[in-house]
Amino acid sequence: MSYTKSKQEISSYGSDLPNCDDSDQDSTLQVEALSNLGSGVFSRLDIINIVCLMGFSAFFSAASSGVYLPALPLLQRDFKVDEDMLYSSVVTYLVMQGISPAIWCPLADSHGRRIIIISCFVIYILANIGLALSEEFYVIIILRALQAAGIASTTAITNGVVGDITSRSNRAKFMGITICITLLGSPLGPVLGGLIASRFGWQGIFWFLVIAASAVLLAVLFLMPETSHSEIGDGSVPPRKWKQRLYVLILQGFGRVPYQYKNEPNYASLTPKKKFDILATFKMFRHVDMLMALFVQALQYTLLTIALNTFAVMLEQEYHLSVLEIGLCYLPAGVGCVIGSMFGGLLFNKFYNRTADQYQSKMEQETEEFAEWMASSSSDEVKQPRVRTAKEFPIHYARLALTIPLCWISGLMYILFGWLIEYQLSFAGPIVSIAVISMLAMPFMMATQSLIVDLFPDRAASSGAAVNMTRCLSAAVGMGVTDSVIDTMGIGWAYTFMGLLAILSSLITIILITHGKRFACRR
Repeated sequence: MSYTKSKQEISSYGSDLPNCDDSDQDSTLQVEALSNLGSGVFSRLDIINIVCLMGFSAFFSAASSGVYLPALPLLQRDFKVDEDMLYSSVVTYLVMQGISPAIWCPLADSHGRRIIIISCFVIYILANIGLALSEEFYVIIILRALQAAGIASTTAITNGVVGDITSRSNRAKFMGITICITLLGSPLGPVLGGLIASRFGWQGIFWFLVIAASAVLLAVLFLMPETSHSEIGDGSVPPRKWKQRLYVLILQGFGRVPYQYKNEPNYASLTPKKKFDILATFKMFRHVDMLMALFVQALQYTLLTIALNTFAVMLEQEYHLSVLEIGLCYLPAGVGCVIGSMFGGLLFNKFYNRTADQYQSKMEQETEEFAEWMASSSSDEVKQPRVRTAKEFPIHYARLALTIPLCWISGLMYILFGWLIEYQLSFAGPIVSIAVISMLAMPFMMATQSLIVDLFPDRAASSGAAVNMTRCLSAAVGMGVTDSVIDTMGIGWAYTFMGLLAILSSLITIILITHGKRFACRR
């Protein structure tokens, strides 16, 4: 048997698999190369600092929606508006929260992360100052839109930053930390809002956001490095001076060299600079696997948003609690977020690594069998053994398999939550239910976002914007119809419907797991 014949047989292998043309293969190899840049020269402590700082930056996006909720009765009293007008300020925020990242995130992909984060915070702080000084409700609606336009993109850019400084093997763990801190804003926002509004009025909420956001902006200016691979490569290439973090400039001013610049810059690690493409976010919707991942995440996020937003109104109407008491009732949900993110991140990371190890063992075993077949004198008569490749790794299964039981359990918790409030069977019941719902939602968000970053590592911020857009716009639609659905069906049946949607979303996840690789090959 000649070597030429063997090479032809090897090249014909895989004809039964989904067809990827040469350009797709090149793209896949490029994506794998980008994802393997990993943490680069950044130390583990630096990575943890960056991840936590980005989490706190994105925290304001979720908190700015939740911190506002306990103040709704106060706003209604001061401005004498009806509930529809009142909720329009919530919906406006959600709509702009979904749309604005479509502009900011392509800029972050093309011009770097750091300058865009700083710009977002400046706009956000100015909007909060205006909100605190507002004397007309229509001004509040307009400035709430500007508030969201400023801060909403930090959530999506956080995905890009985490994708820049992590590898596939540890991405879920660090993604879990950022999602934990970010989505803590949803349940903790009302707690802070209740405490502040009960003492300083609704204006105090926005002054608090001005002070807190200014503190985080200072931390970003001093500590947050540029992470885009097109700007700094693996971290050893210094960015332009105006993009450098202040603490590095201070060190250099004293003649000291930061640890990441002690060796020669690795210019080969720089990736091609991307052109600004305002349609980059919308182009993500062309891919079937992306659409399915976005759908299940958006559905879970919408259900969680509806539960957290209606929880405050239900506690006031059904249990007649004060603003401060309503805020404190969100604390268990915050605890659930922390537990779900931390333990979920560790569990999902361990499952991913175990799946990768098992796949690697199978590849090595099949390679040995193939080598034996090649060396065998009877290889012409014996069927060629199958050899897996790295590109066939079941990334969709590795990321999403554990989310299926989460869909089922969370669906049952939504149903329980609705009927407990319907019949007012227990004051503690709804609080425990919303805590469990929050706990289960965190690892689900983490898993789907990790998968999306894996699929599009060179467009991590734009893909994050697609996530933000779909889930915020769907949440806005959900919030817009919630009152009508509850009035028509009642609280119990409305949440039963929501629970069934959560359970049925597992079917989409199963399809994505089983056919995701085929969809990816069509790109």
